Amino acid sequence: MKTLVVYYSRFGSTAQVAQGVAQALGAELRKLELARWCTVGSLIIRTFLRRYVPLKPLDVDWKAVDRVVACAPVWAGRPANPLLSFLRHAPLENKEVAVLLTTGGRRNPGARAAIEEALRGRNVRLTKVDMLSTTKVSLEELRQQGAAWAQGLAR
Repeated sequence: MKTLVVYYSRFGSTAQVAQGVAQALGAELRKLELARWCTVGSLIIRTFLRRYVPLKPLDVDWKAVDRVVACAPVWAGRPANPLLSFLRHAPLENKEVAVLLTTGGRRNPGARAAIEEALRGRNVRLTKVDMLSTTKVSLEELRQQGAAWAQGLAR
């Protein structure tokens, strides 16, 4: 099964987690980038208001991808807007999708609902949604935690 790991990271913690996931799965790794720059505050407001942001296209052969693992932070109680934009607009039909969210605070039970909302009406199989705390964790530990989480997908 060919896996692609995509991530959005504003400050670097989620990037470390995604690197651990990609390495553990032997997967390609791609960063989600905004088509135009926005402040963190603007992105958080857009996340809260459920307004999608345009992303730069990914250089990916989508026909060859079977599974997508997406990693992003939680903002304003929801997955960061760039992740939701990706899930809503990427060609994910007939693919398996798993999501690992990073949070500096508490777990948010509404995050899965936001992901399901972004995927609604598409032929996508959402297999796993989890959260990982980045509070007081070194970058190496973040990579290790991402890799450990990915082991659950490999089974």
